[in-house]
Amino acid sequence: MKKSDLCASRQKLLVPVDGYSGAFALVPPLTPRTMPIAGIPNELIHAHEALRNGN
Repeated sequence: MKKSDLCASRQKLLVPVDGYSGAFALVPPLTPRTMPIAGIPNELIHAHEALRNGN
């Protein structure tokens, strides 16, 4: 795969691989330590109601 086959946002995540000339690894960004929970309680309520009702 060529670097140009990747979208621009993914190309920014490529890092050279030591010992392999011209090789790159795609290193994803770090996972956030916290997640915003806005809206999640409501989604959980809807999910529980759907499971309870068999939907």
